[in-house]
Amino acid sequence: DNCIFADFFAPFFNKKQEAQVERSRRLEEKKIPEELDYTKVGGLSAEAREKLEIIRPGSVGQASRIVSVTPADISVLLIYLEQYRRQKKKQI
Repeated sequence: DNCIFADFFAPFFNKKQEAQVERSRRLEEKKIPEELDYTKVGGLSAEAREKLEIIRPGSVGQASRIVSVTPADISVLLIYLEQYRRQKKKQI
């Protein structure tokens, strides 16, 4: 009885896991510039800002694994990094 349930839902769980792995991989590829000033990243929680300044993660994936950094903080950081990169391109 449980085997039928598992056989039916296994493909759905696998797809979800694959999507999570892909998301994690993309976050690891998003590098954070060493010179980034986290005090300029509006919207970060004070605790996340403090931890990010101390730890200085090299990628968004690393930042997402810091205990005090929430998914909301990661979203804010991703938006800021995109704006930061666009501004750097304009300066070139």
